Amino acid sequence: MTKKLLFILVTILIYSFSMAQKETADVIITTDSGKIYIRLFDETPNHKANFLKLAKEGFYDGIGFHRIIKNFMIQTGNPAFRNPNPSAQDGPGYMIDAEIVPRYVHTKGMLAAARMGDNVNPEWKSSGSQFYIVTGNNVPAEQLDMAEQNIAKALTNRQVPELQKTFLSIPENAAAYNAYQTAMQNQDVNAQTLGNTLNQKFSDYVAANIKGADFKYTPEQREAYKLKGGSPWLDMQYTIFGEVVEGIEVVDKLQNVKTLPGDKPEKDVRMVKVEVLTK
Repeated sequence: MTKKLLFILVTILIYSFSMAQKETADVIITTDSGKIYIRLFDETPNHKANFLKLAKEGFYDGIGFHRIIKNFMIQTGNPAFRNPNPSAQDGPGYMIDAEIVPRYVHTKGMLAAARMGDNVNPEWKSSGSQFYIVTGNNVPAEQLDMAEQNIAKALTNRQVPELQKTFLSIPENAAAYNAYQTAMQNQDVNAQTLGNTLNQKFSDYVAANIKGADFKYTPEQREAYKLKGGSPWLDMQYTIFGEVVEGIEVVDKLQNVKTLPGDKPEKDVRMVKVEVLTK
């Protein structure tokens, strides 16, 4: 086989694979730098349905990428950065319950929902519209080992809000909590003692009922991080609901734009239009 013929065959194979991938896309995000084809995951039905709904309504059209961090991610979907007619809100006015699927991790090209921090959002609910595309960096095996430990801790701590609900569903604990609240309102000198006793009892309850999380990356996930790179410290804590199937070079163009302090692009970089593809 001649080199020329081999080159033609390889080119055809690459083109065929690219077209096959593109045909799996659910939406096209047209940006100032080109088009990004996105496949949305069936395993995250609420996020998928919401994204398609907003896209069909034209919600995303004209919204800028307001946060870009090279070798990490590009974030958009905040209507306050729409051009023209910015919104006073940072989303559609609602959040979506987390749909975290263990098989999906933050390798380059993954699409995930942004969310508020753990301190105000212990259930890890997603923003109603804001999302990011992972760019990431090289991920050595040692970094994945460290990520596994941190993820296990985060998954363990996530149980605390639910344990608090069950703790307070016990009549004697509910009575103690009400007594503490009443003492606080009345500025009773015993309020602090009541509070300390209740906190200690809750700490003991958590220690007795919390379940340790044993998170481990699969060999396939480790290989994907090795080949693509990514941002593993976000795994199992944010909902990944899609992936780039064509146009990753456009994502790279976007992540390389010049940014200001606060990670906002120096010049507007927009989603001109987000279109839903018909199958």
